Amino acid sequence: MALTLDLANIGDPTQIHSGGNRPAPGRGMALITKWSEYSGASGKAHELEFEIVAWTVPDSVGKTHTENIFHTDNTGKGFPMKRMTCFAMAAGLFNANDVEQWKKAGVMPEVDFNQLVGRPIMIVLIEEPDKEDKNKTYIRVGEIGLAFYHIKDAKTKDWPKN
Repeated sequence: MALTLDLANIGDPTQIHSGGNRPAPGRGMALITKWSEYSGASGKAHELEFEIVAWTVPDSVGKTHTENIFHTDNTGKGFPMKRMTCFAMAAGLFNANDVEQWKKAGVMPEVDFNQLVGRPIMIVLIEEPDKEDKNKTYIRVGEIGLAFYHIKDAKTKDWPKN
């Protein structure tokens, strides 16, 4: 049986063993390329994927980053609703005024996060060591997972943009 190979994300095939498509820590503009509810971390997290389109480390442009947002938090450290709200506002799905109105009205809105795909966003990625194996490191969204910003946010005015 023959397989069709989609080689679009392979990059330089002579560097296939070089660590893959992992971006360097930094900040800049990314395009949201995937949103998948309950598909990350064995169904415990929502999974989103970004493609770096402008970055403080130019070699990272074109690379992708996958981030999980856990939908429940038993540790008290994950802040899933805060992360989801920050992410959605940064991507322009709704804004702070909408959140205030919903809170005032006691409404729990239904939001279609699939509308995020294709939207630009500003992000900060940091590198952290694995808690058990200090030889391993992970790339994740910084500021306890809240480093998502709208492309017109004044904090990002000097960041790389595409």
